[in-house]
Amino acid sequence: MSFKILALSDIHGNLGILRFLEDFPEDFDVLAISGDIGSGRVRATEIVEKLRRLAENIVLVPGNCDEPSEFWRKPLNNLNIHGRHIKLYDYFFIGVGGAPGTPLRKPFELSDMELGDVLKRAYRSRPEGTDSKRVVVLSHTPPRNTRVDRALLMLHAGSRSIREFIMETQPLLCICGHVHEGRGIDRLGETFLVNPGPGKRGYYAIIEVSGVDVEVRLGRWGR
Repeated sequence: MSFKILALSDIHGNLGILRFLEDFPEDFDVLAISGDIGSGRVRATEIVEKLRRLAENIVLVPGNCDEPSEFWRKPLNNLNIHGRHIKLYDYFFIGVGGAPGTPLRKPFELSDMELGDVLKRAYRSRPEGTDSKRVVVLSHTPPRNTRVDRALLMLHAGSRSIREFIMETQPLLCICGHVHEGRGIDRLGETFLVNPGPGKRGYYAIIEVSGVDVEVRLGRWGR
């Protein structure tokens, strides 16, 4: 079984993403959005409603800047995998949204321990005995001390709990966001890590999954 994921994160209400996807140069099977979809002026629901016309399979989690109540109402509640799983192409996508609190007080903040607990709950929701190599993690917050969580001044801004979860369970893939400067690719053990970079600036990633093989290409529209 092979399929292709278009990974986006941190759109922050940029409606230009819609024009880009209408003319996207290649096919993809799953659109995975790792949070911070809306902004103060553009609701996440507005963006996702339009994206649903362009993609058959969408999975998403709320970011710390998103209004969480939107994600537990129609139509986002059916796409939101925070704390649960969705099975696509014989793989189990599990999710955790939000991020640890900051002095800026964003709408959806969780402690580092809570992030880990939500992700464990999502992992347990899949059928018992499922091979972890059939698990794809969609997390707004990246795992700590990796290439994908390095913020300004090379400081690491990711989650220790998410890192511990990945090291213990070794899922096939973790798609994250949140740290705009952390755009890139890394590995934790056998788990591939991908931060596609901020969608509001045109960044994305194409991830091709075939069995336990993963190939990642980072891109930027208009380039």
